[in-house]
Amino acid sequence: MNHEDAHLHLSRIDQRLASLIARSRRYEIEPNPKVRTFDSLAESIAYQQLNGKAAATIWGRVRAIFPKRKFLEPQAVLKTPDETLRAAGLSRSKVAALKDLAAKTIDGTVPTARAMARMTDDEIVERLVQVRGIGRWTVEMLLLFDLGRPDVWPVHDYGVRKGF
Repeated sequence: MNHEDAHLHLSRIDQRLASLIARSRRYEIEPNPKVRTFDSLAESIAYQQLNGKAAATIWGRVRAIFPKRKFLEPQAVLKTPDETLRAAGLSRSKVAALKDLAAKTIDGTVPTARAMARMTDDEIVERLVQVRGIGRWTVEMLLLFDLGRPDVWPVHDYGVRKGF
């Protein structure tokens, strides 16, 4: 997708958007070919409803439980006692969500990044919201930032609603 063409098109058809586009900084949304769906969604669960610094600290402790792994693996998470994950700072509900994510990744409910590349946004949302702790917003963030799908508009996002 050519973002500059998109900016020009939107600027021509809507004066309010033209004004916003003129003031905004540019960025590129590109798919990340190294996305590990499980790892990315697990991190999203850990970060939910926490400020960034607290979430990063807790996520760092969770990752430290698995020091020799570049990416979090669902099998390893399922084998980890809940008390160990709780000691890292995860709430009971986040431990349950993380374990559900692990189980549903193993059973194929959560598709791989390669499989998602062939799926529509709605198909991905439908599959991933089956996981405890994963809602539409979380999936939309995955679609936007990890899968590089710039046509996703998170209409339920508080910041988007407030800005609009």
